[in-house]
Amino acid sequence: MIHLDISSGRTPVGLVALLGLLVLALLVVRWRAARAGDPARSDRWITALAVAMTLVVLAGVSLVKAPPLLELQMLPDGAEYAEGAWNVARGHGYLTTYETLSPVPGPVIPRYPPGFSLALVPFAALSPAFPANIFWGTKVYALLYVLAPVSLAWRLGGPVAGAAVAAMLGVSPFTYTAAGLVMSDPLAAALTVLLVGLLHRPTRATLAAAGLVTGALVWIKLSSAWQLGAVLLAAPARWRARALVAALPLLLGLGAYQWLLFGSPLITGYDQYIPRQGLFSPLYAVNHVVRPDSPVVSGDNFSGYVEYLVCGCRTYYPNALLVNLAYYPALLLGVIWTFAPPFATAPGLLYMLRQRRRPEVLLGLLLVIGGVLPFVFYLFQARRFIAG
Repeated sequence: MIHLDISSGRTPVGLVALLGLLVLALLVVRWRAARAGDPARSDRWITALAVAMTLVVLAGVSLVKAPPLLELQMLPDGAEYAEGAWNVARGHGYLTTYETLSPVPGPVIPRYPPGFSLALVPFAALSPAFPANIFWGTKVYALLYVLAPVSLAWRLGGPVAGAAVAAMLGVSPFTYTAAGLVMSDPLAAALTVLLVGLLHRPTRATLAAAGLVTGALVWIKLSSAWQLGAVLLAAPARWRARALVAALPLLLGLGAYQWLLFGSPLITGYDQYIPRQGLFSPLYAVNHVVRPDSPVVSGDNFSGYVEYLVCGCRTYYPNALLVNLAYYPALLLGVIWTFAPPFATAPGLLYMLRQRRRPEVLLGLLLVIGGVLPFVFYLFQARRFIAG
């Protein structure tokens, strides 16, 4: 069996070369069509090349080999998600033995909301081979992480836009590390992109669907709660109630879950293990003591060079190399190449500012702002937080 090695934290060179050749072929096709005045033939070739790029990226994701043991996954996140899904599938409840901060031994309630574990339950139920069955689920959601933005780009801008997004995702280290780690970020990012598609030419039905998606996102990642507000701000006023009504059952359900387990709908699993008052602070925007993920969790095609250049060092732990106020804009603009090549996102950001009156564009802009700003003041620093 052929596997893709992602241990370096960089996009494999072979994939970059193959995608580069396909991009070059697309540019040649467009140039020749412009000279020959034959746009129909050009469209057929561009569509074929866009499909080929997408298939190359999907193949790369499919070939990623996950670390075989939960202890080699990110702790406690990946282990809790996986074990929680396994326990739910076996009728034991949403429990884990991997909570590193629990004061008591034995199965305890995970710190994370149950949404991602519930999304993994079908894979846990399909096979008794744990945790290999969970890794299949992770890979499926990594594939969805690719398909969602490519499909949206194709819908909004045609095959050239789809090809551009496929190429950008194809050279992103996160695309492949996401396939090997049991993390909720790829699924949450895919659903976040789906929201933008639902507000393109909105109707009552698509606004109701957007409400359902925002409710599901909160079950997956509590930090997604603000996305309902973004949908309500961007949606046409006459249909906002649809989104709110559709989201409320899921939001109330999560509140009831937390009330039954923790004594209040506003108390989360995090509150059981980490003091809430220590998670956010204005000082974290400019303070180096924020706690970073390992750089290999989401990867960087520059191997941390930008961060090391700024600090003049070659150490990473225990403190962050860049303060949050610089770190997240650097990620968003590709200066730290985890999601996009350097400054590849800048035209899109400028476009959203200019076209913000359109519902889907305004929502996209709000999702970018709301997806970055809270983490500037957060104790933990990680590339994966802004995947959406």
